[in-house]
Amino acid sequence: RWLPWPLRKRLGRIFGPFILWVMRSMDPIPVYRNSIKDIMKTIALSVEALDADDNILIFPENPFATDNRYVVGGVGEFFEGFVHIAKNYCRGTGNTLVFHSVYASSKARTISFSEAIEFDAAAPFNEERDRICRYLHDEMVRMHREQG
Repeated sequence: RWLPWPLRKRLGRIFGPFILWVMRSMDPIPVYRNSIKDIMKTIALSVEALDADDNILIFPENPFATDNRYVVGGVGEFFEGFVHIAKNYCRGTGNTLVFHSVYASSKARTISFSEAIEFDAAAPFNEERDRICRYLHDEMVRMHREQG
């Protein structure tokens, strides 16, 4: 914002291709939401990445929620569907998936991680989904309050 518009435009043209290359080299997993088949594709790609010993970063905030403070600051509601990744990963590999909340504070210029929470494949899925989402959201809110 502090750079004059012509300079920003020129820098965008210079660095844009490099930034695009960096983003593509991260091998992002697209989030498909149009149909159950598309959603299952996102979950399958996520499980495949985890099975290859990759870590994945999930942004579960729901920007369309009516009471979502994400737009104006704070922590908004989460989509809960990401927990299906844990169920499919455990079913396919027999391994347990671990989640952490990650909070990036632009004000404090810090990145914080919550304690881990493990998916329990033996528990009823709906209860486990709610438990994990509630914990991760509560931890995100706590870190936000601590660091603003």
